[in-house]
Amino acid sequence: MAEYAVTLIPSPLGAAPARATSINAKGQIVGYSYRPDNSYHGFLWDNGNVTDLGTLSGGHVSAASDINDAGQICGWSDAQKLGPARAFLWHNGVMKDLGVIGGASSIAEAVNAAGEVAGESTVTEGVVHAFKWSNGVMHDLGALGGQYSRGHDINDAGDVVGDVGNTAFLHSGGSMVAIPSFQSAYAINNAGEIVGGPEACFRDAMGNIIPAPGVQGESVAASLNDSKRVVGWVYTEPSSVFAFRWDVATQDFENLNDLVDPLDNGDTLAAAYDINQKGQIVGHTAQGVPFLLTPILHTPDVSRLAYVTILAGIIGGGGGIIRTPGGHIVPVPAPPEPWLRSSWNAMSPAKRDLLLGLAIDEVAALVADRRARREFRQAARGLIQSSAVAIAGVQQPAAVGAAQRTQPRRSRKFERP
Repeated sequence: MAEYAVTLIPSPLGAAPARATSINAKGQIVGYSYRPDNSYHGFLWDNGNVTDLGTLSGGHVSAASDINDAGQICGWSDAQKLGPARAFLWHNGVMKDLGVIGGASSIAEAVNAAGEVAGESTVTEGVVHAFKWSNGVMHDLGALGGQYSRGHDINDAGDVVGDVGNTAFLHSGGSMVAIPSFQSAYAINNAGEIVGGPEACFRDAMGNIIPAPGVQGESVAASLNDSKRVVGWVYTEPSSVFAFRWDVATQDFENLNDLVDPLDNGDTLAAAYDINQKGQIVGHTAQGVPFLLTPILHTPDVSRLAYVTILAGIIGGGGGIIRTPGGHIVPVPAPPEPWLRSSWNAMSPAKRDLLLGLAIDEVAALVADRRARREFRQAARGLIQSSAVAIAGVQQPAAVGAAQRTQPRRSRKFERP
């Protein structure tokens, strides 16, 4: 069963390839796309409507890096064909040049809710420093005594993360500190939690490092939301890459291709760049097509839910809970009629276990969390198998078959994965 609906955004500005780099809480997406004249521009996608962000005056190319919930977009553009890049902030059709610390070029990589921007700029010839732009002023964040640093993300508190040389940094409260366990920090959420690479890892607000579980090959954790959901990509070999979702709270690390229906033409989800608080994910496919993944809410129909409730009531014998081996709990209502209790009490222990197993299996289909659903089904199958063996000899197949026929017909929506 697919967990996400896939929306492909091929050639937003008329040519390929293209990239989707960021999504805000409204589902607005930004990135960049090639155009028929072989230039490329930043774009805004809003529910199927595409806006070409254009360039700074005299420019030829541009790219959008990030968008906040107010619709402010940051990125970079040249100001003359083949000229140096300049950081910009775009809003309501107006692209503003954010300037430089010194030298000629700058790039904006992230914008927070207050419109503060993080990125990097030349300082002098051969020297590049991370910056934080706020209230019209570009602040040099330094480079811990070195000549090179980049700012990759900024949260709503104004904290900036990035890399300085081959080490990640966090700039907070006016000072920059190194994060030695990371080579680069790519994103920070509003809880102060950080992700990075080149081996995907997570740093909590206390400084504890958690590596992505079971990853084989180079990996990049590109973004995270405030719910500790991380996205990025893994290189399994030089020419093979897949997008991933990592739930740090449960330690579920999954290939996003396993959570969607197959794409056309053998295409695959290659890289995930951003995730919003609703769990929507953007990135691009192996064939260079931007994608949007939207979580699918699987809601059971009323008749099925009523059936499960009655069956669970029979098992409860007056109410209570069903507890899985992993500790997940489902409330069990009391049977609605006394005769249900008497029927339950009249059953043999083996038949009770069989009915209990079938009920838990039905409840499992209604559980959204994948790990909890697996635990329910493992518990159900164990009960069904052990009770079937205990039910008398030749009557066993008939007993199991009869019990199974009491279940409502499965719809495709509720088939086991």
